[in-house]
Amino acid sequence: MNRSNTLIIIVAVVVVVILGWWWLAAGDDTVVGEPEVVEEPADVDVVEEPADVEVVE
Repeated sequence: MNRSNTLIIIVAVVVVVILGWWWLAAGDDTVVGEPEVVEEPADVDVVEEPADVEVVE
């Protein structure tokens, strides 16, 4: 009986470790203590419009 309980505990620990590793790998961008860096474009609207030039011939 003791050997069976030990085997169950070992299997449970292995499953918990694998699930924990998978959960941490899936949530890499939400690690506590590291600021989330989001690169956003600057708030500058670059619009190339034709110049107001009148061509006189």
